[in-house]
Amino acid sequence: MPTFRFTLRALTCAVIVAIATVASFAQQSADAKSLADAKVWVEQYARYFKYESKFSAQDKDRLAELRVKIHSPATSLEDRQTAVAEFVTLIFRVAGTDPPIPAAALTNFGRNTGATVHRLVTGANSKPVEGHTPLGQLGRVEKHGRGPVPLILLADIRTDGSLYQRFIERNAERYTMYAVTLPGYGGTPAPPKPVTLDLTTPPWWNGAKQGVLELITKNNLNKPVVLGSGGSVYLAARLALEHPDKVRAAVLLDGSVYASFRSPANPDYPATPAERPLALLKQPGAIGMIGEFLPTMLPAREATEARIKALPPAQLGQFFGGMHDVERARALAISAAVNSDPRAAQYNIELFSSDLLPAFRDLKVPVLAIPAIHDDNSPGQGGPGLGQWHEVKLKYPAIPLAVVPFQNTRAYVTEDAPMEFDAALEAFLAGKPVEGKKAVREIAARPSPRASVMQAVGASEVSITYGSPQVNKRKVWGELVPDNRLWRAGANEATMITFGGDVLIEGQKLAAGAYTLFMVPAESEWTIVFNKVLGQWGHFSYNPEFDVLKVKVKPATADHQEYLNYSFEVLSQTSANVILRWEKTKVPFKVELEPIKAAASGN
Repeated sequence: MPTFRFTLRALTCAVIVAIATVASFAQQSADAKSLADAKVWVEQYARYFKYESKFSAQDKDRLAELRVKIHSPATSLEDRQTAVAEFVTLIFRVAGTDPPIPAAALTNFGRNTGATVHRLVTGANSKPVEGHTPLGQLGRVEKHGRGPVPLILLADIRTDGSLYQRFIERNAERYTMYAVTLPGYGGTPAPPKPVTLDLTTPPWWNGAKQGVLELITKNNLNKPVVLGSGGSVYLAARLALEHPDKVRAAVLLDGSVYASFRSPANPDYPATPAERPLALLKQPGAIGMIGEFLPTMLPAREATEARIKALPPAQLGQFFGGMHDVERARALAISAAVNSDPRAAQYNIELFSSDLLPAFRDLKVPVLAIPAIHDDNSPGQGGPGLGQWHEVKLKYPAIPLAVVPFQNTRAYVTEDAPMEFDAALEAFLAGKPVEGKKAVREIAARPSPRASVMQAVGASEVSITYGSPQVNKRKVWGELVPDNRLWRAGANEATMITFGGDVLIEGQKLAAGAYTLFMVPAESEWTIVFNKVLGQWGHFSYNPEFDVLKVKVKPATADHQEYLNYSFEVLSQTSANVILRWEKTKVPFKVELEPIKAAASGN
């Protein structure tokens, strides 16, 4: 009996070992197949982004291994986060992104994105996206209202027609409205991906435009007004620019004319149309290389609701940057997370490669642009906003474009300033002057506080508004602020200087008015730049085409100044030095009245 028991135990162990061995071989076989599939995928990936010559054979092998690890449900959270961080580090290195992304930022991206992917691939109710909307069709169109004026409402990226729900309810008697959802959003599948990445043409936006034109024809609409918010401003603007025979007017809510990419030859200048694709190829995130590598899945609603409801408002990103109403922002964020096809990132890629500024020269139908002037607590601060629309007006002053800022308002103006917007739209369509929203801006504590200073020079006042950054134990000149590179001459918003009358700057004439003030530091001589484009954030959209004056001045050593400071040194009744002080440097430039006006001022 004992011998039988021993034999049975041994047989049982042998069976268990055999089963484990078979399972191990099966897993190895599955892993090998996954790796082989991943290698094929990586070859297609490199070919699509035109990176075949940039990836070495070792790079491709490692990308295949990382793809298996990132996509596998069996991978631990920590290993997945590490794999994502290694992947993005490799991608940015191969792209030659300049300046390089800091290692800490790449690690942080791996941690956050790895956690997001982990929830997707291990979530019980996560699901892969399937199918496509044919190019040229819209995702969804919903008709509302019974008013006499036809109005096409284009939803923003990552939203659907319900973005305009409150506007529709308020205006059912004024307009007949067609709320348009782009394919890829609101639970609709994205269009098919282009065969290869082409940064010179926007096929998805072309398809969306065709869908809107067919909507106009199908419903026999007599020159409707098109309205876009955020990303869909691009589509509304193109309809107005390219089809004045089809649309009556366009309303553009807090959108941009172009994406601010800098010239590879000179980062202080904007990229030319020929340079833009080259600049984009150095930004893997902007051309979709990161998103394309990750699983294309939609999360389960219940878990997503719980997670987003627990987020602080500032982390609601696009939607809290769109409105002050936190609960409405949460609802839109949840809807976007569970109803947005991740493949729809193609819309952003095409926006990054587009520039509508030259096309506005031929604008024929009235356009109302409403840039939102965000409060300090908005995640939407720092966008192109008002500055780009100032560029359009400066470049083409005669076109039928009204630029009407809404102060202390976030991106979704129909939500955040409903009464003011409804009145502005009604006045615009009636051909009357349009009033924006004027409100005291909500100010929050900033690491670089806002400051202003004023001095009378003769009968003219000179005022400067700027952000005041702190030294905070950093080496400022030559490191934090590089030599021979354009600088915003402060922090956050670009520094603005206003002259109440015509003046001389270092002996050179400058007309009365407001200017954006930039500087180019150097060891022995600085350049002071006066630029006509107001409302810029930093120097990221700076265009030398709009410079009106540049002067050279000498810096000097000074006592330590912890927070950047502007002051005036009065030289006479009709002249003064403007002095920038920060760290142990001061930079003066002279402001004086022209001789004839100075004489008049003295009488």
